[in-house]
Amino acid sequence: MKRLFFLELVLLIVVVVVISGFIYTSIMAQENKLTTQEITISDIVIKEDYEALEVDITIPVIQGLEDRQVEEEINQTIKEDILNYKYRLQTESEEYLQEAKNEGWE
Repeated sequence: MKRLFFLELVLLIVVVVVISGFIYTSIMAQENKLTTQEITISDIVIKEDYEALEVDITIPVIQGLEDRQVEEEINQTIKEDILNYKYRLQTESEEYLQEAKNEGWE
């Protein structure tokens, strides 16, 4: 009786290991499946001239991702970060210019 139970237990373990191996193999095959995407990076150029600052910025734009929503989110994040940085620089440079004018450094 103990021997039969032991054999059934060993058989069950072998079946579980074999099934796990098949599941793992199919998951790995899906993860390793190569996808071909023709990804390109173009740019948007911003050139502006202010009294306190000259702006010459190139913003990269990613195109060709399979997931268009991810592509749009990436591009939007990059653009917002760069434009926010430009705005901060512009604001600070205008403040510094005004301070310089007030102190007679112009």
